[in-house]
Amino acid sequence: MQKKNAGIARNFALKGLLLLAALTLSTGFFACEVPSVTLTFDAGEGSFKEEKKLILTGTAGENLALPETPVREGYDLAGWNPALPEKYPKKNTEYTAVWVKEGDYTITYVNVDGATNENPASYNVETETITLKDPAKAGYTFEGWYRTEDFTGNAVTEIVQGTTGNITLYAKWEQIPFTTVMVEGGKCTLNGTEVTLSSFWISPYEVTQAEFESVMTGNQNDIAPNPSYFQGDSKLPAAGEEKERRPVEKVSWYDAIVYCNLLSIKEGLTPCYVIKGSTDPAGWGTSPTSTDAVWDGVTCDFDANGYRLPTEAEWEYAARGGQTGISDGSWDNTYSGSGTIDDVAWYTDNSAGKTHEVGKKQSNALGLYDMSGNVFEYCWDRYGSSSGYPGGTEDPEGPDTGSDRVKRGGSWSDLASYCAVSGRINGSPYGRYGNNGFRLVRSAQ
Repeated sequence: MQKKNAGIARNFALKGLLLLAALTLSTGFFACEVPSVTLTFDAGEGSFKEEKKLILTGTAGENLALPETPVREGYDLAGWNPALPEKYPKKNTEYTAVWVKEGDYTITYVNVDGATNENPASYNVETETITLKDPAKAGYTFEGWYRTEDFTGNAVTEIVQGTTGNITLYAKWEQIPFTTVMVEGGKCTLNGTEVTLSSFWISPYEVTQAEFESVMTGNQNDIAPNPSYFQGDSKLPAAGEEKERRPVEKVSWYDAIVYCNLLSIKEGLTPCYVIKGSTDPAGWGTSPTSTDAVWDGVTCDFDANGYRLPTEAEWEYAARGGQTGISDGSWDNTYSGSGTIDDVAWYTDNSAGKTHEVGKKQSNALGLYDMSGNVFEYCWDRYGSSSGYPGGTEDPEGPDTGSDRVKRGGSWSDLASYCAVSGRINGSPYGRYGNNGFRLVRSAQ
């Protein structure tokens, strides 16, 4: 497949309308329209005069003030779920009125944005002991309710009968580990060659902006903690999506291997990548923005238990569902998880010219999301022939020579053909483009 030049402006057809992308990916310029924000206020059992809902439209960052307050006979308005901000947020949001009986005490829950919380909003001295339920939030594990913002003291599990006074509870969350899906190894035919793969762990999602920033803040390689183009007020996520859970992009292949080693060090694992005889990126110097012989000489210890990029064979095996014994001719799906691209991928015809929060489309058989579309994903391999695996058939690692690296899966800005599991393109290891990202794997020990 012909190498793509992501720095050239391109026109895309978007459902019959001409969407001018006019992309200069290397400099981070995109033509994106800033949408207005619609807020819906649901009074529930109350009302705004005679209406149950109030709808306001504005621009993110503008001051927000309700023209009227809903009322409900025998009840006081305790607030809104989620909490009402002072200014218009960055995405369309629906707020639900929280009512408490007159004279009851309120229970305010903090840090629950994006979470499902089924706990009561009020109580009184006669209320039977309340056993607090765990809220649920995609990508996170709940660690407990606390009375203090810094989570000191013991977690609160119940509100006993006879308690008095308004209560504020803070939710503590722990992000779910990055690589959680085991891919059982075995024999299969990829690119016309029968290969044998060892078992490995792989992330269900592409690395997000929040994940990248949490590791790269303070790095000594002059890599922006969040280099993504798709952030900030002028590049809003789609309605109902969070910026922090969009895939990180505008990262180079070199940036990705720095992230892998820093994350491994942070979690007490053995880093995989070695440059200048060291696994500590602090001694590697600035991440290159052009061809660099030292960085290009990086080696990977595939026996280490740290994080790394998948080999091309691992990537395709996982994208196709990780089924042993199948061959090129027996793959059922053109895309990862479906023969219909709109089921599983954000691409030029449905992305609206932007990345999307990871995990919004259908997964493949392994529970892996966005392996087709959203952002291209870097692999370890140098780019070589599309047929066979020059690195051998036992856990192939790709060619020994070649200046470019392999990218797989297509992206938000690409045609369907690039999102096919069989699709592959090459890219320089130092390029930073708005449609390139990555996901992580670990060798199974």
